[in-house]
Amino acid sequence: MAELVIVRHAKSSWKFQDLEDFERPLNETGRNDIQLMKEHYPQRLPAPDIILASSAERTRETAQALSTYWRDLPPPLFLDELYLADAETILLALRNHGKGECVYLCGHNPGVSHAASRLCNRDLGDLPTFSAVHISLESGSGNWSSLNWDDGSFRKVLTPFRE
Repeated sequence: MAELVIVRHAKSSWKFQDLEDFERPLNETGRNDIQLMKEHYPQRLPAPDIILASSAERTRETAQALSTYWRDLPPPLFLDELYLADAETILLALRNHGKGECVYLCGHNPGVSHAASRLCNRDLGDLPTFSAVHISLESGSGNWSSLNWDDGSFRKVLTPFRE
């Protein structure tokens, strides 16, 4: 059975007014959440074969940090089309770029929340920053090109354990 983990990027900064939205980095809370979850993600979620991510700075930082949680992962694949992508665009990206037993997709709300909800036919609401939705897929391993809505079964949502 194939596995999908949809991740909303970690908390980003609005501090730098001269930066375009695409260029906004993570803020201190986002970086702290990444450190807090370094042990929890690998213990509670499957290891990815590939990480797909928006090419925006905040998702790049999040995906690069995620890739350090497990050993021997290829670098994340950054896709311009995932920047502020809607659910349909996310599904298309998974069909076109998904490979292996487990794919992680790191992106932006509201698209990631809508895509996760539609894939597992469950209203998940708006995902908090650096949340991960674990979905098992009916389509089976290696068959990402035929992925459709409602193909998934909800497994869990993992959110930062802030102290």
